[in-house]
Amino acid sequence: LSSNPYFQNYGLKAGPRKLIETGRRLGLGEPTGINNGQETAGYFPNPDVVAKRFGGPWMAGDTLNLCIGQGEIAVTPLQMAVMTAAIANGGTILQPRLVARVESQDPQAGDEAVEFPARQVRRQLNLNSNHLKLIQDAMLDDVEYRDPATGRWGTGHAAYLDQVMRVCGKTGTAQVEDEHGHPKGHIVWFVSFAPFDRPR
Repeated sequence: LSSNPYFQNYGLKAGPRKLIETGRRLGLGEPTGINNGQETAGYFPNPDVVAKRFGGPWMAGDTLNLCIGQGEIAVTPLQMAVMTAAIANGGTILQPRLVARVESQDPQAGDEAVEFPARQVRRQLNLNSNHLKLIQDAMLDDVEYRDPATGRWGTGHAAYLDQVMRVCGKTGTAQVEDEHGHPKGHIVWFVSFAPFDRPR
């Protein structure tokens, strides 16, 4: 069964401005700050002016789409990794890094190594810890839950590692668009963290 109605029900109660403010706190619509000169900010609405990207009034259907990660949103896999890490670590948005250290290939050159420090904090989410725990538990259920009546597993069951580690995750479907914003197709993706009790 789809979880979309659950998210849409509570998203409509919260309203678009609150959804957008929370998404912005999670880093949606902004570059992660990784220093490679090739990053895009993606797209996420502005909470001060709730409007569509290509014009037109914001409608209830736009809020319903945003609740399930569709419509007025374009994200990168790295943004999703940063967001998922913040959920896993209890609410800290960290600066991502691809490497810890870069050294010269020529030991005789005398060039100093460039270090990229670990765990650089960009900001705190300041979300209710009970809400974060609820999300963590739900992501665990997405991988581990099995309905006793039907025997059906959560949508993330392919990541289940029995007696190895407890994996938390969320499956999703992403729409791929061309350079004009027109749909080209869909891809399925999965964000995760592990182990559940000591995320790394």
